Amino acid sequence: MSWFEPKAEKAKIPPAKALWAICPKCGSHFEKAVWKKNNAICPKCNYHGRLSARERIAQVADAGTFSEVFRAVSYSDHLSFHDATGPYKAKVEATIAKSGETESIVMGTAKIDGHPVMLGVMDFAFMGGSLGTGTGERIARACEQAIAENRPLVLFSASGGARMHEGILSLMQMAKTSAAIAKLHREHDPPEASRRLPVGGIP
Repeated sequence: MSWFEPKAEKAKIPPAKALWAICPKCGSHFEKAVWKKNNAICPKCNYHGRLSARERIAQVADAGTFSEVFRAVSYSDHLSFHDATGPYKAKVEATIAKSGETESIVMGTAKIDGHPVMLGVMDFAFMGGSLGTGTGERIARACEQAIAENRPLVLFSASGGARMHEGILSLMQMAKTSAAIAKLHREHDPPEASRRLPVGGIP
């Protein structure tokens, strides 16, 4: 027997969260593929989990038809805002790096059941889906493009409200987006067929 025997390496077991989706409500475990296939709805208690913007887009838009626009339009930090936990710029840049998104809404052109639309989906994982200057600008531009291209505008809201880090500039977005949507209503009446877009099966 050798004086020195190397210790057997312990098997590296992936953490539970890497293998399983855990329902936040009832605590049931499901394979992630099952959770994803069921659109983040718990098969046991019917709890509806949160979907990312990209997951929602894949769910509602016809395959291969979504084309993102306004991605370069992002946040502003005119106030050089800091709070007790650090600068706003550092927080939002960390969120961009983690999520791969550049604002709290993903906007693009798409087709739903063959009908051309402007499609915007907010993502709560990006700063709580808050309404910042970049978000408001994307919505306003989407309204203008919807008018120009005679497309209905479809928005999925998942917002925690105005983004306090941007102060009054964030609050102004409520008026800005409301005015843009009002203009869309005045100048653009969607084609009759688009008023009957199917919504069944969307959780």
